[in-house]
Amino acid sequence: MSLVELLVGMTIGLFLTLGLLVMMSGTSRGFKVQDEFARMQEGGMEALRYIGDSLRLAGFYGWNGSPDGGTSVALPALAPGGGQEVDTLADCGSGTNPPATNWALQVGQPLSGRIGLTSATVNATFPCILTQNFLDYPNHQILVTRGSNGSKVSDPVTPGDLSDAAFDNDRLYAQADPARGLIFRGGAARFTALKAAGESARVTNASGTLVDAPIFEYQAHVYYLRPCSRAASPPACAATDDGGLPIPTLVRQQLVGRTMTELALVPGVERIGLVYGIDNVNNDPTRTWDGIPDTYVLDPATPAEWSRVVTVRVSVLVRSSSPHIGHDDSGRQYDLTSGLSMPFACSPQVVNDCAYRRHVFQQTFQVRNIAMRRAG
Repeated sequence: MSLVELLVGMTIGLFLTLGLLVMMSGTSRGFKVQDEFARMQEGGMEALRYIGDSLRLAGFYGWNGSPDGGTSVALPALAPGGGQEVDTLADCGSGTNPPATNWALQVGQPLSGRIGLTSATVNATFPCILTQNFLDYPNHQILVTRGSNGSKVSDPVTPGDLSDAAFDNDRLYAQADPARGLIFRGGAARFTALKAAGESARVTNASGTLVDAPIFEYQAHVYYLRPCSRAASPPACAATDDGGLPIPTLVRQQLVGRTMTELALVPGVERIGLVYGIDNVNNDPTRTWDGIPDTYVLDPATPAEWSRVVTVRVSVLVRSSSPHIGHDDSGRQYDLTSGLSMPFACSPQVVNDCAYRRHVFQQTFQVRNIAMRRAG
């Protein structure tokens, strides 16, 4: 082989190698983008599932008829023998978020929320939320749901007699019949005492026998966003978390035993938008409600309006876990509240803020227990 032929062969080989490297680089970059979008989609669907499950179970206390009014779930102040039966050890109640004690047990308000709190004001209203763990942005919405988790306490030996059921001594449970109900602290002895005093709920089964009503674990949830995914020095977030690029995360406070505890749910959720559908007046003049939303608002103004919320449109803005070189998100706006508030746009003044990829996921959920009661 001559020198000229060798040089020509090497040149062709270099071009082929360069083309192969360019193809591999493009394929790798495309794979990373697709993988990032898949992770964003997974996070968005997961966030909607968490919030949707809580909304569907808001106001569910068993066989009870209404979350407020004459057939509400009653909280017995004292158990037989004078021992405190229902209480929480650490709660989210305050002077501006009454009641200050046993706030999580306000079953007459299965759905509520707040808007406009900041990191400087949130702890005074919700003491369970740390100042450092509240993502500071305008119109940050907080969602509160109360209800049971939908899983019945198993009836192990005697059908219809829950005296021998397995209860966690430090959990709260709800039991109700069509007329009334109660919440009690776990423990077979406590339930047996309530049953002996005639305070437990009873229902008639298919064969006409009076049996214990089903019992469900009681839960209260508070959803909001915090500025980091993994706190390096728990429990508070800091600017150095997540490798110096804090990842906004959907979290919730929930009762673990009798203590409201923060649980991180979905990293990458940068904003959340909630639009509430309120059942006002049915077109039928003989009725005043039908369980169908008539108006949509960003913030129900009164407890009476919250009691008429029958649907919630949930939007979550999910961003990529890290910024992407060359990506510019500055020309885009993300509407999370159907025009009821300003859309989200990244800030070019914040380093790398416009280099993240973003996507909005949205779903409307029916607040079943309120809607079905209003529909009669």
